[in-house]
Amino acid sequence: MKTISKSRFISGLQCEKMLWLDTYHRELAEETDDQTQFIFDQGHVIGELAQTLFPGGALIAEDHLHIAEAVEATRKAAAKGAMVLYEAGAEHDRYRARADILKRVAEGKDEWDMYEVKSGTHEDKEVYLNDLAVQKMIFDGAGYPIRKSFLVTINTDYVRKGPIEIEKLFRITDQTKIINSICKTLPPLMKRMLEVVDSPKEPQIPISKWRCNSPYGCAFMDHCWKNIPDDSVFTLSNDRVRVANALFEQGIVKIADIPDSTKLNPKQRRQVQTARTGEPYIDQQRIRSFLNTLEYPLYYLDFETYNPLIPPYDGLKPFQQIPFQFSLHIQEKADGELKHYEYLADGQEDPRPPFMEALQKYIGIKGSVVVYSAFEQSRLNKLAEWLPKKEAGIRSIIKRIRDLSVPFRNQDVYYPGFLGSYSIKAVLPVLVPDMSYEGLEIGEGGAASLAYVKLTDPKLPKKEREQIRKNLLEYCGQDTLAMVKLVEVLRKEVLNA
Repeated sequence: MKTISKSRFISGLQCEKMLWLDTYHRELAEETDDQTQFIFDQGHVIGELAQTLFPGGALIAEDHLHIAEAVEATRKAAAKGAMVLYEAGAEHDRYRARADILKRVAEGKDEWDMYEVKSGTHEDKEVYLNDLAVQKMIFDGAGYPIRKSFLVTINTDYVRKGPIEIEKLFRITDQTKIINSICKTLPPLMKRMLEVVDSPKEPQIPISKWRCNSPYGCAFMDHCWKNIPDDSVFTLSNDRVRVANALFEQGIVKIADIPDSTKLNPKQRRQVQTARTGEPYIDQQRIRSFLNTLEYPLYYLDFETYNPLIPPYDGLKPFQQIPFQFSLHIQEKADGELKHYEYLADGQEDPRPPFMEALQKYIGIKGSVVVYSAFEQSRLNKLAEWLPKKEAGIRSIIKRIRDLSVPFRNQDVYYPGFLGSYSIKAVLPVLVPDMSYEGLEIGEGGAASLAYVKLTDPKLPKKEREQIRKNLLEYCGQDTLAMVKLVEVLRKEVLNA
């Protein structure tokens, strides 16, 4: 008979079909990409760090492929009187779980406190609480009575000063009361999950943009979404009231087929109309007004950042975005010659001071600084805090920022091919067909961050280091060149009015 791990139970709460596929057709799952694997690896590192909060424990070393052995090793360690267990294993009523940390309440007493370690920051996150609750149910049933249940999460108020202070990096919260309450609701759910895995038939669960992505992205989306067209109702922009779900359940699949009677906001209605006609929507007056805010010379600017969980330098908090690279295209006049400057940290020192020094060297004191989204401005604000000696110069750059995403976000220009998005990666291939991110080794910001993390490894081979640097420079340079091309397109739209 099939057993259910704690993680599979959580999958079942999100979608019973996910649980069933993970049990019977794991081969249909997407391969774990580098970014997802990095998140998993980071979780392991955090778990090991958290163990130092409870020193002297017995490690149950058997991996997830040897759960039966882990269960037996846990039993033996507990019988020998271990006061703390790391990665303890338990099995009860066809359910299996591993506990990050079990701490015996008192010597000789068969009662335990449970600590679940998460690399997130929200101690009240529903999925974390459900995770901890089902874990308690399994360990209780397996003969390890749980007295109290705790979540160990990352303390985002912690500021590094010198060596990492582990006890300050983590926040431990007593969740016993709410966990005990959740546990009362679990028996019928746990029974239902067993019925799911005992059934030879795949559950018929309709796809949903929200269910398939929350709280975690589903590894079976390629399988479940294989017949959904690119221009589906799920591309409906800013769909906070989840209109797409209701439409899809009514059999309406494409944006162009959304009935006129459907309650939509103006941007969504525009998206439907352009999908039906195949013609773009252009508001020349509003585009002209935006272009008139641009003062030459133009400085097209893009940052790349990474957000390490463990602050690598003094004065930083967990998860803060640290700029390590910029690309800067400079244009003195419309259709003028382009100059290009760039910076990429070596990964072996704090990138912030040299990053800002290089940017101030190349960026002039007059002219608009063109970015795409508010991200660069937010990072410059933090750099002004981190580098007080450079604050005045940084603030002068911030005052000159113009956000190129505005006319796209406002749908002053909207093409059917944008598919409800205004991201640069959505609009660029439509408006500048000869430019694309698809052929790049690094094609989006998350991959860039992960690539830089590799550069921080001093043992990285020289050849690999050089290739990563080449890929990063190519990607970031594409972003600023893309902005140059998009401004050219907007200018032509106005000239052709």
